[in-house]
Amino acid sequence: LFFLFNECVKMSEEKDNDNVLATSLEEFPLIDYDVLQQVSSIPNLFGEVVNAVQTRVTAMQTLRCRDEMTMEQLNEFGNEAHGMKSGVCMVGCARLAALCTKLELLGRDGPQQDGHRFIHLYDSYMQDVVQSSMSALQTALQ
Repeated sequence: LFFLFNECVKMSEEKDNDNVLATSLEEFPLIDYDVLQQVSSIPNLFGEVVNAVQTRVTAMQTLRCRDEMTMEQLNEFGNEAHGMKSGVCMVGCARLAALCTKLELLGRDGPQQDGHRFIHLYDSYMQDVVQSSMSALQTALQ
């Protein structure tokens, strides 16, 4: 029974992951103001977020600049996306968090790992979503 339960949980998670990957980024707001309101009084919040995002983007860009990417490096890329997602979720950067979730799923070991989709998603959206999110966050905190 325990084995069957674990298999059901695994299948459920895979279905949820497929739904996440199928959802358009535009369905997520740049900023979730309800989440941001809970942390907006933290001193220098914007500066802290920008520093954390820049650190993760730099690490991802270093990985992206390689001519070829191994599965291990793709997994490392997914881990960087996870790290960024953890930080931006807490301040309400919903679209950036959604992008990071997709990158995490496509980069990490598992049934959704797909290097081609990962690179396409990263190259197509990361710069624009980061810039738009940081701009919207700065405006919301003024």
